[in-house]
Amino acid sequence: MPLRLRAPARNGEVLAEPGFDAIPDLVAENRRRLNRDDIIISNWSNGSLRQFRTDARTIAYIQALEYLGRPLPHKPGSVPLSGDAPLIVSGHQPDLFHPGVWAKNFALSGLARKLGGVGLNLIVDNDTAKANAVRVPVATGESPDEVGSSAVPFDTPSDLPYEEYRVRNTDVFATFAERVEAALPASIGEPLVRRAWEEVRRHEDQPVGEAFARARRMLEREWGCDNLELPVSRLAGTELFQQFLFNICAEAERFADVYNAAVDDYRHRHGIRSRSHPVPDLVRNGDWQEVPFWAWNERGTRRGRVWVRKHADRIA
Repeated sequence: MPLRLRAPARNGEVLAEPGFDAIPDLVAENRRRLNRDDIIISNWSNGSLRQFRTDARTIAYIQALEYLGRPLPHKPGSVPLSGDAPLIVSGHQPDLFHPGVWAKNFALSGLARKLGGVGLNLIVDNDTAKANAVRVPVATGESPDEVGSSAVPFDTPSDLPYEEYRVRNTDVFATFAERVEAALPASIGEPLVRRAWEEVRRHEDQPVGEAFARARRMLEREWGCDNLELPVSRLAGTELFQQFLFNICAEAERFADVYNAAVDDYRHRHGIRSRSHPVPDLVRNGDWQEVPFWAWNERGTRRGRVWVRKHADRIA
């Protein structure tokens, strides 16, 4: 029977599947499976999956330190990210997400400490900025139980990726916090948005997602959560990521077969009928094969799918 997951209904409850107690063994098993020399990554100079993984960990670690303005280690791979220290990774788009999503960052921090590793939150700034408003609770009557919700915009809509999206309507952006406060029931007291938005406004010249991420980190550090962070756009600019991209494109058809089989197995096990969940299949169109990446340029306003075609001596 498919596993049916439901969000907890009561305040303070947490849904974790698998449970937190199972995480240490899962991390150990995952590392055992990846720490292998017998799996060779073609078209890559050092060859083995073990070495590729070691290099990827080191680069992500150093990139995250540089992004946060923290001192670099004296040599790559030194403590705290030694060969024995697990790198526990999570991630989300840099939007104004709800507490159910935010809880991941605190779970990540706690698990990293428990396992003697490093927590890394990937800021998924290559995704499209979909929302330009948040829904806030509003009183609909005199009783505390009479509560509805209202959408409060912080900007005009944008369909750009977060790494490109900057404030469009400065007046709407500047007054967001006070409009949220005005909409909230008086019984809530001083809302968190007041201090958070002051920090967002200090970085208003940055992409919106970056400003949101800086305000979130400020609050997390005050509450004892201090993960490393790295935008996906920065990680994607590294030479190792480009090698990773090239390897997938070079084996695009074989990769798509494995990818689609894994997605189909997931749908079957969880009773999912939709062909677009959890992700769409990678499709073929004649000689062209879709690969799991997005692309856009400065002239475009929408990101597009990436297609490749192999020739004898090159990839188009």
